[in-house]
Amino acid sequence: MGFSFIQISDTHIFSDNRNVYNTSPLASLEYAVDDIKSKFPAIDFIIHTGDISGLKGEQEDYLVFNEVISKFKTPIQYLPGNHDPDPDVFKKRLSNTIISSINAYWEFTKDEILFVGLDSSTDKIDTDQLIWLQNILEKNKSRRTLLFLHHHVLPVGAHWIDVQILKNNLELLNLIDRYDNIGYIVHGHLHMEKEILFRNKVYLSVPSLCFQSSDKFQTFSLDDSKPGYRVFEIQGDVIKTQVRRLSV
Repeated sequence: MGFSFIQISDTHIFSDNRNVYNTSPLASLEYAVDDIKSKFPAIDFIIHTGDISGLKGEQEDYLVFNEVISKFKTPIQYLPGNHDPDPDVFKKRLSNTIISSINAYWEFTKDEILFVGLDSSTDKIDTDQLIWLQNILEKNKSRRTLLFLHHHVLPVGAHWIDVQILKNNLELLNLIDRYDNIGYIVHGHLHMEKEILFRNKVYLSVPSLCFQSSDKFQTFSLDDSKPGYRVFEIQGDVIKTQVRRLSV
């Protein structure tokens, strides 16, 4: 029968509705919500891959975010980013979640496909999570698996962002390389769309719903492309994905 879901990321909502590099994160999120509801009314769920808050994870930022995102009746699952530093605030602030957990990392299954989310808000995947992840993967070797986190795991070739890569990326890579059933590693953080095939796995990033950045220069630079989100359509063994850019 199949199902579909959407990834959004890096909303960077400030409670004072400030602009960031001439972009209004709040207006962008509002536009995205309306666009998703209009174009994809039948999606099964949404995954937000972190940096919900503008900068420091202020509780007020999440309250403003909730006002907008509550227009969805669709279930949403969240991961914290490096700008969501307070785990207590993060876990208490958001509604419509698919599952509740004492941790910010999680797993659930939809139509025999395993979804795993990792908490990289401290810029690394801690030892407890790696042990937990290995246990989950061992129990689900026969299930197609999609892995989600905030940080990028592979370098993209631009110094300014690659110094912000997942700090223990080699540990994570060495672990997931043991499992051929992991097909996709999906993340945010870059504020750009990327697709990298590495060791028979696809690494995907999504545009930010804030400003867009570029990997064409070694120092930080902006890109003039529009904010966007990623759509996944799963039919049997076939996974199709595309990025939809907003006209905001």
